Amino acid sequence: MNIIIKMGLIMSRRKPYNKYNLYDYRSNKWFKKRKVILKRDEFTCAMCGDKEELTIHHTYYESGRHVWDYPNGTLKTFCRTCHDFYHNTHTTIRDRKIFTYTFKGL
Repeated sequence: MNIIIKMGLIMSRRKPYNKYNLYDYRSNKWFKKRKVILKRDEFTCAMCGDKEELTIHHTYYESGRHVWDYPNGTLKTFCRTCHDFYHNTHTTIRDRKIFTYTFKGL
């Protein structure tokens, strides 16, 4: 597990949820979907307004579902820092099971 420290928080880089994600995030279909979401959100983080290191956040995951197969309304633009912060402080739904990520301060 890779550990990074940003904004005084200890963050971990999580592995992709299912076996398809690793390849899905490198596909042309994902790059097209990502571009649509970034344009919709005006290339701006929904949490802090930053325009650097932008990622797309999925509000939920389902096993076996490709990353581009989610409705646009369930995808949000976050910067890397806010995306990591969100996952360390919020609950995620995966396959209708709720996982809570706890905040890890220094």
